[in-house]
Amino acid sequence: ENYVYSWIEDYTEFPGGNKGLVNFIKENVRMGEVPADLYDFSYVSIGMIIDKDGSILYPEILDSDWREFDAEAMRLVNMMPKWKPGTIDGVKVRQRAYVSFMFDKLEMSAVTFDAYYPGLKNSSF
Repeated sequence: ENYVYSWIEDYTEFPGGNKGLVNFIKENVRMGEVPADLYDFSYVSIGMIIDKDGSILYPEILDSDWREFDAEAMRLVNMMPKWKPGTIDGVKVRQRAYVSFMFDKLEMSAVTFDAYYPGLKNSSF
């Protein structure tokens, strides 16, 4: 079955949870050249499907306020390890998930400020 769920019992999760996701991004982000006229903070939101084996499928940019960071956000998502897949009645299923990145021009870094799944309250950090 290739149905993609939004609401399930046991949600998909990055290895190590939200803390693991933040650490992964901090360790792997490459800011590169930052335009002088860039806002101090910029964000990119990416939607994706977490497959039954934890693979990330079909990542896409859903929203962005400064296109210069889109490629870096996609690079980070594409290099992520497999996630813990979501389950229904103990059976692994595909699930839609979202990750938003906050790029900080002053610190030359990026962290996630939102990782959420439909049906759950956003978990900001």
